[in-house]
Amino acid sequence: MPVFSNDDVTIQSRRALAKMIDSRGPEPLRDMLSEILGVLAAGHDVTISSPTIEARLEYLRGEIRAERISYGEMAELQGLAEYIDPGDVELLEPAGVPEFPREGCADCETGRPVSHTHDD
Repeated sequence: MPVFSNDDVTIQSRRALAKMIDSRGPEPLRDMLSEILGVLAAGHDVTISSPTIEARLEYLRGEIRAERISYGEMAELQGLAEYIDPGDVELLEPAGVPEFPREGCADCETGRPVSHTHDD
């Protein structure tokens, strides 16, 4: 599970997060960000649990199916690629994970999104 240290988050970042929560974003994202901001404000580190990640992936799946996923949500999906089930092509493809990694390519073998192609 990812852990984010309270010491690594500046006051400016917290203010920007609060402003973003107030101004935009779908309800599930605002709720999650509000909870994170509350934990940081209390002086605690933030641990993102597997159920939270799974819920977010399912939300993003719904946005993909409805054909209304934003660029920001696509970037978020790419950041969550390592938590996507290896057989879940519906999420892996838009996350940028290659279906057939090239043998010997260190970038492909990580299972993370790749921003390169193989021209042969």
